[in-house]
Amino acid sequence: MTPPQTLVIKTSPVVFLKRLVIIEVIWAVLASAFSFQGNLPEIYSDYGLTRFGSYAFLLGLLVTVIQIAIIAGAFMTWYLDTYRVDRKSITHWQAMGFGNRELAPLQAITELRVRQSALGDRFNYGTLELHLFGADRTALMKNIPNPHQTAEQIRTLLRPRPTDHTRQLEQPIPALIAAGEGQTVEFKSSFSWDYRRQRINRDLNKAVMKNVAGFMNTTGGAILLGVDDDGQILGLETEIQTLGKPNVDGFENSLNIAFNNMIGAEYRQFARFDFAQIEGKTVCRIVVLPSPEPVFLRLKNLEEFYIRTGNSSQPLSLSQAVKYIQTHFEN
Repeated sequence: MTPPQTLVIKTSPVVFLKRLVIIEVIWAVLASAFSFQGNLPEIYSDYGLTRFGSYAFLLGLLVTVIQIAIIAGAFMTWYLDTYRVDRKSITHWQAMGFGNRELAPLQAITELRVRQSALGDRFNYGTLELHLFGADRTALMKNIPNPHQTAEQIRTLLRPRPTDHTRQLEQPIPALIAAGEGQTVEFKSSFSWDYRRQRINRDLNKAVMKNVAGFMNTTGGAILLGVDDDGQILGLETEIQTLGKPNVDGFENSLNIAFNNMIGAEYRQFARFDFAQIEGKTVCRIVVLPSPEPVFLRLKNLEEFYIRTGNSSQPLSLSQAVKYIQTHFEN
């Protein structure tokens, strides 16, 4: 069963009951205090108000109207207090004229935790803590019913949606090599090893990361590291031996550092790394899924926007990028 792409979450009915109890207590205290202010039936009669009805009748009517207003007010503030979650953001719709506000962009959420009080645990509601990338604050979704189930639904929306061709990119690496480079496949001899100079050259990282950004901004793709443009398997052994941690984990760590610096950790969920031994040599595959929002390549305080066209990733000018973003990404 396909999970819903938009969640509309109302706060727990317990919130309505809590607000109702609080307002009723305040009303009872005020009514009691007011009842001590002189002989109210005599004051009622002295002002000639009996022509509108007896004191008992109008008092009962007034109390009924106030009770209805209290219940209606408590109900509406609960009923209109809603969270809307889609693949772009979490929005909080509030009552009492506060309107709606974006609580958090979905892509910025790095961790999701459930917090419940003893009462919340008893009646199955709680607070969702949204830890955001690059932010000191923690966004809160308060009084959420079935919080653990709701948290899992949000995590499902956070997971990238594979497309049919990105599933095909997870076929055995030799099959990808045999098919050659194209719209969704790119070969790179290395990540940082400069074969011409026979040394590490970090400038080569851009050549890989621009393809990552280009795939994310189009329909996804795969990058094979350790394979040259002609499909010859070179392997990554030479480069791996230059690392402080000379193994596959060390290589993946260097990939992650460059990715976070040049693409952004919030987009890491759209890329998967795996390694394989082909003809006795190590090859790294980066499977890239399409992003629901524009991804920019960051380098030396500059941002560049790439898309995949044919068998290469091309930068767009500012005007081209604006037009592409308007037509390619959902509003």
